[in-house]
Amino acid sequence: MPAPQINSAIISKNKFVELNNGVTIFYREAGEITKPNLLLLHGLPTSSRQYKNLISLLAPYFHIVAPDLPGYGQTKVPEDFVYSFAAFADNVDLLLDAIKFDNFAVYVFDYGAPIGFRIAIKRIKKITAFIAQNGNAYVEGLDGSFWDNIKKAWALADVKQLTAEQQADKQRLVEINSKLVTELSSYSFQYDDGESDQTLVDPEAALLDYHFLTSRPNYVQQQLDILVDYRTNIDLYPEFQEFFRETNVPILAVWGKNDKIFIPSGAHAYKKDSKNVKVIELDAGHFASNSHAPEIAQAILDFTAEYNLLK
Repeated sequence: MPAPQINSAIISKNKFVELNNGVTIFYREAGEITKPNLLLLHGLPTSSRQYKNLISLLAPYFHIVAPDLPGYGQTKVPEDFVYSFAAFADNVDLLLDAIKFDNFAVYVFDYGAPIGFRIAIKRIKKITAFIAQNGNAYVEGLDGSFWDNIKKAWALADVKQLTAEQQADKQRLVEINSKLVTELSSYSFQYDDGESDQTLVDPEAALLDYHFLTSRPNYVQQQLDILVDYRTNIDLYPEFQEFFRETNVPILAVWGKNDKIFIPSGAHAYKKDSKNVKVIELDAGHFASNSHAPEIAQAILDFTAEYNLLK
């Protein structure tokens, strides 16, 4: 009996692309280029590393690209880089142009969701499907108490002249919200909380995220700027939703139902706009892609096969 042969195409290659704006994007690429394209967009506080398990499972069926966003992982940015979701989306768009990556499905999670949706509403690139894993596009998904202090910071950010009391409130909120990126427990919380089986949680994941993010110069102010800028995504929610309605793009909303950051109401809200929505709730927390990669991978294969997106 001949020995089974390993498919080397499932191994990620680690690549860098220097863009014309001075940003050097790191990305992982796996799978054969003849397979359907799948873009994976990560969230806070991690990098494309969060998808290592998912890439291995899906690479036999897709041509996968998973970039590190500016300010995260191995991606390098100029000192004057302005941290905003508009800039994130523009740089991912430039990467896709540079590597000629189009006609793709997008896996969006956390911060990656508004970035993917911003690219979609430009209506330049052809997007065949969205896999939204705890990736939000509706105010219903922001109803958890996690957002209380962040929403207060948003309200103060729009005040042109702060009173002394408001200035004191702003400083207090800076101290509170800074803990989301300065304390290791905040990183661990995103992986551990809501996960029913802790043996599925990689104990190194939070440590690596913490190490890479806190080693960046001026990382606290950068991350606070991004948190405040998140409100600009909410302003675009109506445009995202209009895109879903007009295109009826297939959307698989696969959700860690115990997530306190983006609650499951955000998953079911997609059904209001696209006719081609399937919602799957997993007994997991925020980082379901890490702890439940096999279930998510199978759901993606089932969903994309249903819409004839596999070759």
